[in-house]
Amino acid sequence: AAAQNPSGTEETPEPVFVPFALCFCFTGIDDENTPALFDRLSRLGIRAAFFVTAEEILENEALVRRIYVEGHTIGLLAPVDAEQSADEMVAALDEANRALDRVLNLKSRVVLIREGSNSPAFTDEMRDALRENGYRYWDAFLPDDAFAPELSAEECYALLEQEMMGVATTTVLSLSCSARDMLLLDSVRTFLREHECTVYSIDEIVTPVNFHADMW
Repeated sequence: AAAQNPSGTEETPEPVFVPFALCFCFTGIDDENTPALFDRLSRLGIRAAFFVTAEEILENEALVRRIYVEGHTIGLLAPVDAEQSADEMVAALDEANRALDRVLNLKSRVVLIREGSNSPAFTDEMRDALRENGYRYWDAFLPDDAFAPELSAEECYALLEQEMMGVATTTVLSLSCSARDMLLLDSVRTFLREHECTVYSIDEIVTPVNFHADMW
């Protein structure tokens, strides 16, 4: 039963924080910020996933190789758009894999649905096409809404901290490779340590947070 205060009215119990596991993923690699991001991830002991397009792979071959060499996961960005078909989406992913094969002699089956797999633009046909072609798709759960560009790193972290206090299960934090988002890493890592949370790595074997629990 809820506790009562001296006036006799019931008090609402404080919510109990539950330690959770967090996966880090990044999009938008570039020569300006990404090398420094690698250094910071190494210092913090974080293994992340970088989701890239065919164009980004071919324009940033050295960065893509460094992602692999430093033990991070290379994934693909699924171009989910209401104007395109499932076949067009898969064709874009296949193109990215051809680029990845050219640069690193490997392919990736890990796909990020940037808009979220509950987006109306992500149709059942697209979902089935990913399954049929062996792709495992992920959602980014944090931040709930994209950070407004005018917000500082401190303002973004204040919003993110509120969201993390309400997380109770394994989740994914999606950040860009921008200088601002990179500044969030130290604060987020400190939060995870202070609250006894775990850092997971996204890979092709363990898929704990697929939105529709498709463990295939």
